[in-house]
Amino acid sequence: MAIDKATDKAGRTRADIAKRLLSAWDPRLKNALSQCLHGYDDALAALRLAWSDLSKGHYMELYQDANYAGRGFTSCEQAFIDNSLTSPLTTDNRHLSNYCNILQIIANASY
Repeated sequence: MAIDKATDKAGRTRADIAKRLLSAWDPRLKNALSQCLHGYDDALAALRLAWSDLSKGHYMELYQDANYAGRGFTSCEQAFIDNSLTSPLTTDNRHLSNYCNILQIIANASY
């Protein structure tokens, strides 16, 4: 299911972000990665809620959870733009945003 794939991918990407943050020396890169870490933490929390809402048949809440998670991944990408850096996470962020879009479509079709 899309929630499983998104949660797994987000968890692995979050670990990669944390690893990159530990070795970053450029203050702009550290700032962008720190913002990404927070965005991914928020997104993972929203994906956990998405599971709960799906199991209860709360499709409007599932839609909102997916929307919130997607914003976490989008905010990561924006953090690099704001710091005038090229994001090394663009592909991961896009894939995760796509999973969230799929969840929104499912939720929208279900309520």
